[in-house]
Amino acid sequence: MNEITTESLTSFLPVAVAEVLETMFFAPVEPSCSVDNPINDSWLTVAVDFTGKPSGSTWIWLEKDTARSLAADFLGIDAGEIESELIEQTVCELGNMICGSIVSRVESHSAFTLAPPRMEPAMSYAGPAPVRFQLDRGELAVACRLLSV
Repeated sequence: MNEITTESLTSFLPVAVAEVLETMFFAPVEPSCSVDNPINDSWLTVAVDFTGKPSGSTWIWLEKDTARSLAADFLGIDAGEIESELIEQTVCELGNMICGSIVSRVESHSAFTLAPPRMEPAMSYAGPAPVRFQLDRGELAVACRLLSV
């Protein structure tokens, strides 16, 4: 088994993000190199810790309008009818799905356990730079960091 690094986890992001967004949210996604729209505290942020070999966390940032639109698509309701709590619950589910998709690609002899997703302040993250993705309705960014190897 090869050593799992932050870089190897990050290499799984494009496929994992596209798989989840296109399948569950009906949202095509493309990698983005945007620097015009910096992540800030107005973005919704979810973190999902995972334990196994290795252990770490996945962080996902979304613009609020992007989160609202994804929630509407996922739930099959009008975006104008969605309350903030339902948007956050959908963002947490998105975090679960993306984190699960990432760790399922890791060649490990250990099972992985995902902790419940939690909303975080966007600027509380300290780790490798996130990988950004462009959707029809905005942007999202994803990062993985290892806590132990």
